[in-house]
Amino acid sequence: MSRIISRRRILKSATNLLAGVAGITGCEQIVATRNQVQSQAQTKTRNTNVKAYGVVLTNAYLSELRDCISRGNYNTIKVVTAWGLKEGWNEDTRRQVCEMTPNTIVLTAVGNGVEKDAFPYTNIVLEQIKPWYEVNPEIFIEIGNEPNGNVWGRNRRSSEFVKEWRSYFQQAVKACRQEFPKAKLISSGLASLGIHKPDLYRWCDIAGDVMSECDYIGFHFYVKNDWYDQDTGFPDIISTMKKYFSHKAWMLTEFGIENRKVIPYVKGIRYADLINFGKSNPVLPKNVWGATYFHLDMNRTSDLHHNFNIYPSGDDAYRRRTSSDYF
Repeated sequence: MSRIISRRRILKSATNLLAGVAGITGCEQIVATRNQVQSQAQTKTRNTNVKAYGVVLTNAYLSELRDCISRGNYNTIKVVTAWGLKEGWNEDTRRQVCEMTPNTIVLTAVGNGVEKDAFPYTNIVLEQIKPWYEVNPEIFIEIGNEPNGNVWGRNRRSSEFVKEWRSYFQQAVKACRQEFPKAKLISSGLASLGIHKPDLYRWCDIAGDVMSECDYIGFHFYVKNDWYDQDTGFPDIISTMKKYFSHKAWMLTEFGIENRKVIPYVKGIRYADLINFGKSNPVLPKNVWGATYFHLDMNRTSDLHHNFNIYPSGDDAYRRRTSSDYF
């Protein structure tokens, strides 16, 4: 007589088998994470309002991106206008990427606070966004990247820089509203890692009003091991966002776990816990509408930020964590 074995029993058996393999740190992480998640089974019901979730593309082929999206069951892709796809950007590749998910976030390559790209110059913003809008008018446009980080935030530059950035940003927002009326606008994702809290406040005191002219307020955070690390910028950016932008919807357009010793599978589970189940301290507020983790990077010749890559096992873990039969 055949026997029907439940998925839960199979998972338990697999976990016990992994636990018996001595000296494998990755297995120990999986076992510990699995036990933690199972102990929280009563919170399986989704308790965040995040509607859009997915990945930031930085370096991959179309086929790899498509596989990543499928494995994680994501509904959002964030791309950068200047780089990211190994085939290069043209009308066909833009169209294919936009058709992969319901939500496409397009980040401009200007407005990042660094040298010649420091400010979101209106003519360049329009030039970079136009070919994407022609393919998909309902894109999300993120104007600039971490302008309060890099040189400014880490060297505590003057308020005059913020005032100048504010002027350029306001012009860019106005132009995008006119040229791309069907698109949604996201303000530059604010950096938090290594940024002094008083400087976060100073930036928002000067530029927060024009950032609020966008449909969404963008922000970023990174942690060492998990979402309970208190010595990172995570608590500070959440308190800043609440102070200045509680009246707006937010978009977490970059987040990640830095420690390379936390294996991709475990990172994927922790990403799902944060975004889909509110497992963090502080908990993501209910007005966080979307989130994209950093990042899909298939450049094996460089170690630059490669520790953030969780593909493919982390994406598999994300989907399993959010599936209805996980427990």
